[in-house]
Amino acid sequence: MSRLWCGLTAEPCIKAGEPAFGRYSTSDAAVQGNNEVSMWDMETGDRRFTLWASNAPPLSELQPSPHSVNGIYCSPADGNPILLTAGSDMKIRFWNLACPKRSYIIAGGNNTQPPVSYFSKIIEGTEVVQEIQCKHTTGPSEDVPRRGVESLPSGHHDIITDMATFQTTQGFIVTGSRDGIVKVWK
Repeated sequence: MSRLWCGLTAEPCIKAGEPAFGRYSTSDAAVQGNNEVSMWDMETGDRRFTLWASNAPPLSELQPSPHSVNGIYCSPADGNPILLTAGSDMKIRFWNLACPKRSYIIAGGNNTQPPVSYFSKIIEGTEVVQEIQCKHTTGPSEDVPRRGVESLPSGHHDIITDMATFQTTQGFIVTGSRDGIVKVWK
């Protein structure tokens, strides 16, 4: 099963007639398994860009993880495009598409999990931004930069089913989970 967010259908993703993030005439799709979000060129049918938050090899179809993205928000943000994703692994991710190494997990998981890093590479003609779990270290290391918040906020305890954003004097993220819990994040 796949969920499709079309770049031609509206707010807040991409306005009609504008290529996504200034690159392609695309459509965003979250594909079940491997927490994958791919952007496809609708004119050629080619996959152009993929976000991959799974331990399975990138773009693999034979080793899917059970986790998928259920909520997505994208913002072109004046030359600094970002994507927020949330899903069945109960994590909220901030993807910095202009500088993937600045991506991070906003909330979810637990603090006993190793930290993650994000790397970009080309696989079969597709630019892939991959989330990779860092190895545990025995003590603090100055060589490894910290990403995101020091201690992840307590997230949902069930699958995140959707997300939205709103703006007042500051931006907020709203997530809802299968157990009926709604959380608002600053």
